[in-house]
Parts: sequence; structure tokens; C-alpha cells
Amino acid sequence: MRFKLLSLEEILHKSPEDIERAVREWIASDGLSSVSNFSCKAPAEGAERVLWLCPACGALHSIRSHGDELFCRDCSAAWRIDANQRICWKSTTQRPHADLPTLRAWIDLQAEAIQLRSAYSPQEKALFPPDRATIWQRDEHGWQALGKRDLALTKTSIRLIGHDSRQKIALKSAEGFVDHFNRYSEFSGAGQRYRIRFEHECSFRWIQTLAILADYEKGATA
Repeated sequence: MRFKLLSLEEILHKSPEDIERAVREWIASDGLSSVSNFSCKAPAEGAERVLWLCPACGALHSIRSHGDELFCRDCSAAWRIDANQRICWKSTTQRPHADLPTLRAWIDLQAEAIQLRSAYSPQEKALFPPDRATIWQRDEHGWQALGKRDLALTKTSIRLIGHDSRQKIALKSAEGFVDHFNRYSEFSGAGQRYRIRFEHECSFRWIQTLAILADYEKGATA
């Protein structure tokens, strides 16, 4: 286990934004690829929970895992990963961006894809196709089922689209988005608390996108 210590002098002289940035950079750093003594029989298992983009064909939520292998069910591209999160391109056909060195690099590639979409998408256009999900809303009696909805995320809002209803939640009011081990996710918005179970079983794209949009919002208001 690794630790990072900030001295009292650093804390006193750095702004809260600089401290937050330092913590984020430390959390995001890859400390496994340089260590050689990790071992695991099935290091790829469950990696699709954070790998929502195929770097070979660009398909969403198409990555699957088995043992030490990752593969795309859309284009059949394949990789092998070890317990240090180092990735080896397994497919015989070379494709741009598909030969990634580590799991960290894959996640960073996903962030770059979000940033690119955000830079060129109109304010009210969904950044990705809507995601089908079952939604609950909390009131004084507990969690109340709202049924199935399509969830769309734009640069300014989260939209809940039902068969006979549409709800728009300003992104500025959205906070506390958490994932409970891919069983369900929760977030607060417009004074309400929502619980979501995505059909594609990967909420990490939402977590990555909301974090990037929050950074854009900070930059716009700075």
C-alpha cells in the first residue's frame, strides 16, 4: 500500500484547488505497472466494469473478460492482461489506438474520447446514446420505483426519458454520483435522490463523464 504525505507548509501555501488536484493526480497514478511480483489466475475478470470503450472499433460496452483475456464482442479484437495491469495486444490485425501498454492507458484513452465529444458537442446534445435503466426516487417512505427510463447526459443536464414523461435535471444541481459495485448507482439532483440500475452494467462511463464535465464547469467559472 502506498501513501502520499503533504507537508504542513504545502497545505498552508497551496490553494484548495491545488491540493485537490494533487490528490486526484496521486489517485490516478499507476503504481502497479512498475512492480513485478503480483500474480493472479484471472487478472482480466471484471475489468469490463471500467472498460466501456473498445479502442479498436469504438463500440460502447462491448468489452468482455475471461481469465487473463479481454475481447470485444463487436469486432473480436483481443488483449491479454497480467496482474500488474500490463496489456498485450493479442489480435493479429493491427489497429490504431488498440495496442495499449496498461489498463491505466486504456482508461485515459476513454477520458480523451469524452473530452473530444464534449469539445465538439452542442450544449443540449447527448454526448452518448441514451442508456436504458431502471430508476427509483427516494421520498419520506423510502425508494419508489419510477420504472424503466432512457438516461441521456448532455453538457448541461441529465435527462430521464420515459414513455409518457420527460425530466431534465440541471447538471449544476447533480452531485454525489456513486456506484455500488455495479449493482446500482445513486445521485442527487434538483433536491431529489435517485437510484439507477443500468442495463449495460457499467456506470463508469457516467462517473468519468461527470468528473470531466465538472472540471469544465470549474474552468468556465474560474
